[in-house]
Amino acid sequence: MEAGQRNPLFAKRQGVTSGWSDFHFPYARKGKIGLWIELKKVDEKLFKADGITPKDNRIKNQIETGFFLASQNHEFHFAFGAQEAFKIIQNYFSEEKP
Repeated sequence: MEAGQRNPLFAKRQGVTSGWSDFHFPYARKGKIGLWIELKKVDEKLFKADGITPKDNRIKNQIETGFFLASQNHEFHFAFGAQEAFKIIQNYFSEEKP
């Protein structure tokens, strides 16, 4: 099933919480206490045509969660496709050993 087409009841039973990222790596690196990645389709847009307004409430929640995590000294990224996610992960773990 593609993202956005999940059955909400199934997702809730699986422990999915709206707004929280797809991946979390609770390892301190680069002065941050963890890495969070929200995975998106390569061509997915986060904002409406005005470039400011989130395209829907789900994206709005994810953006707000990302700002909260960053304010708590976590690193947060949206990754557009698996290759971008891998690059983010490699960069996070390639620098500064704990």
